[in-house]
Amino acid sequence: MAVLNPSKRPGRCRDLKGLLPVWGVVAALLYFGVLEVPAQTKISREYQVKAAFLFNFTQFVTWPPETFTNAGEPFCIGILGDDPFGAFLDETVRNEKVNGHPLVIQRYHSTEDIKACQILFVSRSESGQVKRILTDIKGRNILTVGDIVN
Repeated sequence: MAVLNPSKRPGRCRDLKGLLPVWGVVAALLYFGVLEVPAQTKISREYQVKAAFLFNFTQFVTWPPETFTNAGEPFCIGILGDDPFGAFLDETVRNEKVNGHPLVIQRYHSTEDIKACQILFVSRSESGQVKRILTDIKGRNILTVGDIVN
């Protein structure tokens, strides 16, 4: 999973290297079956770990105050294109908050659908559209993360 659009302004992103131990523990718990996915949800371990990464990004990135129009506005993780997470990402963030904002998952078919989103996961199905997607969301306070290998 690669960050496609990191902010170049200082102070916007905390040091993600410090998260490696956390991600390692989450990956190990998933690998050894301590954290399980319900039987009806067939999701690969890869996407279980990536869901944990997306959630952890919410804890270690700071968004500008103008990102939210009010204190109760949800913090949104959006998925653009095919959803590889199924219900697992929703279950991962259920009842979680980010700086007092309830955490929600939104699925989008196009960039025109994106209204208020803080983290946007761009799935492999959008691999031919990355340049257009980044152009469409340019200037918005969105951390863009991709599942695309060039």
